[in-house]
Amino acid sequence: MGMKMRRVPIAKVIGTIIAAGILIFGALVYKLLFGGIPEVHNSSRQYGNWENFAGYSGFKIFPRDISKESIREYYYRSQDTIFSPEAQVFLEAVFEKDAFEQEVERLSHICMSDGKETNLVLEDNRHFPADAYICEYNWNHCYEYALVFPEALKINYIFLQNIDAADAAFEDSLLPEGYGEESEENPYCLYAFGTGKNVIWYE
Repeated sequence: MGMKMRRVPIAKVIGTIIAAGILIFGALVYKLLFGGIPEVHNSSRQYGNWENFAGYSGFKIFPRDISKESIREYYYRSQDTIFSPEAQVFLEAVFEKDAFEQEVERLSHICMSDGKETNLVLEDNRHFPADAYICEYNWNHCYEYALVFPEALKINYIFLQNIDAADAAFEDSLLPEGYGEESEENPYCLYAFGTGKNVIWYE
């Protein structure tokens, strides 16, 4: 006796196709708007793993060579969106005295050049809770800076882009004065060159 083929109602087939299409479309829209799942690191072993970074930084303020023993706290989060990336990086490090002095020396000499002009790291102790070395300040919602605490031989390295103060991965006492109240006055970016400072160089 032959097997009878069961017919699936055409309306059910069409409904399944439409539902699948809606799910796929929704996933694409979510990825465009929110960038999908953010990339998050919170282990010192992951420090420097920034290949998929979506923000606007060349990470000049952050040390390239640092012993894992010096790292006390590390947090990294990066997420691209259709409007502008959201990112934050926080590194707290404590050094031996000689290494601390060498690191402060490095910070004080950070610069970038496009071959025509040279941008220098800024130093500020009025708008920050400690002596600060600054690569980005109030520039396109970006801040990149290091806070130096000589008595503790400690340095906090921070990058923020489109991050509300309440969402920072560290205490808000480490934020610059007036953070979140950005204006068009005195923005600075170590990486910006040219007329209107709209040519960006990352190394």
